[in-house]
Amino acid sequence: MSLSKNEKELLRRLGLGKENAKPTKEIIRGLPITERGARDILRRLAIKYSIPITGLRNKATNGLFIATTQTELLEGVTSLINQISEEQKRVTALANSDPKKSRELIKELLE
Repeated sequence: MSLSKNEKELLRRLGLGKENAKPTKEIIRGLPITERGARDILRRLAIKYSIPITGLRNKATNGLFIATTQTELLEGVTSLINQISEEQKRVTALANSDPKKSRELIKELLE
């Protein structure tokens, strides 16, 4: 198994356990990659190697971490399911939208 330099460094910088969660900006500080690039790399590592990389965005925890307990893993999975649900609402709204009616609605809203 061979990881790129950036993959190795991102993996090293991830905290173990949610008490060591770090925002993506903090994880990538000093690295030649963007936040989106880092999230893509971490997503690939999680999928390819089944590393329990997860994240939470709430008052108590805000950031990414490697889950070390089943409870942390379930919290991360629940958070991801909620995110998927919200994105599905957006997909449905876009699929059902009418560009012409939307332009008219925007004009009304901006009056």
